[in-house]
Amino acid sequence: SSRTATKQCCGILMSSDVRANRRIGNYLLIEKIGQGAFAEVWKAAHHEQHEKLFAIKLATSAEYRRQLAREARWPGHQLQHKNIVPVVDCDTYSDPPYVVMPYFANGSLANLIDRHPRGLPEQRIEAILHAVLAGLSAAHEAGIVHRDLKPSNVLLNYKEEAAVADFGLSIEREGQVSSLRQSLSLSRPSDIAGTLAYMAPEILAGESPTPAADVYAVGILTFELLVGRRPAGLELPSEHRPHAARPTLWDAIVYWCLRPKNDRYPDAAAVRSAIQNGPRAIPLRDPEAASPIAGLPEPAALPEDIWEAVAVRWEERERLRERLA
Repeated sequence: SSRTATKQCCGILMSSDVRANRRIGNYLLIEKIGQGAFAEVWKAAHHEQHEKLFAIKLATSAEYRRQLAREARWPGHQLQHKNIVPVVDCDTYSDPPYVVMPYFANGSLANLIDRHPRGLPEQRIEAILHAVLAGLSAAHEAGIVHRDLKPSNVLLNYKEEAAVADFGLSIEREGQVSSLRQSLSLSRPSDIAGTLAYMAPEILAGESPTPAADVYAVGILTFELLVGRRPAGLELPSEHRPHAARPTLWDAIVYWCLRPKNDRYPDAAAVRSAIQNGPRAIPLRDPEAASPIAGLPEPAALPEDIWEAVAVRWEERERLRERLA
């Protein structure tokens, strides 16, 4: 019928009847709680047991259907780890395609960071990192790399406990990726511009993802939790939060997470161990020496086109290399 017809234009799925109180599968939509470029997330209730709440992700892009299908069947769901958000139901051939997850009442880590523009309390940060690293460690031990860790993919339940979501871009083993475009399972390079800030340099260079790529994202995430924003260049948390209770710890964690791949912590378990037992010290720097990024312009805003964005970051990297030489 015309009420449920779906139009396709330029790869976009436009369902004419996605609204509150619509039934999709066994679920009644209540309210939209998230909107991305390629999907919407709705709070929903089971159509017979209304007290059971869920989050249902609906594809709004025809190309995103494939990623939803990957997320629905990724092998990590059998891990049943408390710090990994499971998919509890799915239908990636319906109109619109969807996956169903438990409802996390306190939203995402991105929402929490927005409410703390100068950084979260350190005890809270440590609890969040412990949960995130526990979930990632379980995935890494099972041979799974997340590849898209960022604040919007970390959810908080009613107890404000964190769990890692959105394994739709995960891979099961190394050696399967020959290019950046292939590595993200998307047909248009511009579709991934939103996650560039958390992407390890070796992935941008076309290498196969390893657990160390997730560690790089953990480093960006840690800085963001401490400072309230992502780092711009070679920054450490203590430069912006000098009165932190454990500045040496946080600086070292961020430093070693963001190092080149061969110097970086190899996986999430190694980062957990460093937080619990003390990280390696950062190499001493001459306090009188000028910052290697002093005088450089602020990082340019990333263009929407992925290849233009990569070129911008490459030019910034070359300027840093010249300054450090």
